[in-house]
Amino acid sequence: MHAELIAILEALSYIDSISHNNFLILTDSRSALQLLYRCTSPIRGIPIAYSILDIICKLRESKKNVTLQWVPSHVGIKGNEVVDKLAKEATIDGVDYSCEPFYTEVQYKIRERCYKIWQEYFNERSKSKGIWYATIQPSVFKRSWIDKADMGRHTIATALRLRSGHIPLNKFAFLMRKVDSPNCTVCNSIEDVYHIIMECRRNEPQRHELAMTHNKFYETGECNSVLANPTSEIARALYKLVNLGIKRRSSLS
Repeated sequence: MHAELIAILEALSYIDSISHNNFLILTDSRSALQLLYRCTSPIRGIPIAYSILDIICKLRESKKNVTLQWVPSHVGIKGNEVVDKLAKEATIDGVDYSCEPFYTEVQYKIRERCYKIWQEYFNERSKSKGIWYATIQPSVFKRSWIDKADMGRHTIATALRLRSGHIPLNKFAFLMRKVDSPNCTVCNSIEDVYHIIMECRRNEPQRHELAMTHNKFYETGECNSVLANPTSEIARALYKLVNLGIKRRSSLS
């Protein structure tokens, strides 16, 4: 679109140098005309668009009437086909024109490049750290899922802990040197996320309820798939199970 706006700007510069009073500039770039129209409203535009509008105003002050008109492209309009042909020839034999793209034209490329670098870094780091999280979220978020989560702060905290694997259970507390044993005080097995969800006797009623409402949950790897969609109904049921398990555990401590 920048090229089309440059063409309109050059046409206006030419109009300023000739003596006629009425001019019609035809363009097949609907987006360029829409951008110029938006610049007449409070919506921000780009510098070249304001330059075009400024020249049009000055031409009108000098009694030159300029109209911008959209025409469909590639539909057998003779004049348009001639202009297209000349434009293609100009890319080879025309005068060089130096201009810098406006930031909005390259912003998405910069953003995509940043995400690519971030993803490459994430992939490399996940080989040694955050392995659990990488199995749940193999690609980086372009927008945080929390923005659209209709959940309370406590539930979101549980979701984040489950997805990161940093749940306040004995295995994690043992690594932090806060308890003497990583084992569950009821089952005497390693007390981690897997144990709370799949094994612990304290959570048997909630585990049975979850199995009844979501019968595929206890299939291999399904827990990771559930956590990959953290706002789903089954994920919320999982958070409830974990919160109840932690609450019971605390009451027995």
